Amino acid sequence: DANITLDSKILIEDYTDPDIRLKVGGLVGSNDYGDISNSDALGHITAKAISKESNAGYVGVRYPYVEAEIYAGGLVGENSGNITQSYALGYVKTSLTAEIIKKTVDEAFNPDSHVYARSYTGGLVGENSGNIQESYAFGDVSASVKSSVIDGATGADISSSFEGGVLAQAYAGGLVGVNIGNNYSNDTRNMDLPVGTGPSILDS
Repeated sequence: DANITLDSKILIEDYTDPDIRLKVGGLVGSNDYGDISNSDALGHITAKAISKESNAGYVGVRYPYVEAEIYAGGLVGENSGNITQSYALGYVKTSLTAEIIKKTVDEAFNPDSHVYARSYTGGLVGENSGNIQESYAFGDVSASVKSSVIDGATGADISSSFEGGVLAQAYAGGLVGVNIGNNYSNDTRNMDLPVGTGPSILDS
């Protein structure tokens, strides 16, 4: 029944590319083909992740990428199993930032470089590829996602001149953030919000 707050940050200062995959739920972060029944989660969930890639002194052409994902649900973050007769009461809020920082004037990026951020946020389940029956979510849902390329010297957003891919996607729903070809049925719903499965796409 306790509130859950997760704050994940990765800042890379060498040639390693950062990768965040954060899964959080009021009961379980990830339910892999398991069965959850007659269960509840009463607390609130706040999940925040920041992933940045930076090379302090590199000169030349490099191929950086940043990939960051959050799966957050009031009951389960990511579900590939079965959920029956369960509910989540609290709100679910996610915030995700992904950045590549250009540190020097002489630095150039490979066109295949990219910075991606994706958020899957639901009142009950963030991402569902399993089955949900007779289950409910009562809380509000909100998701914030940002991807950008930053000039390290000035702090300016230079995403528009970046040759690689810059993508931010927020999938949010009162019950399920995104549903992958499977079912929720038998009066399964968010009691306050309409059932929705996104996406809301925000391109930097």
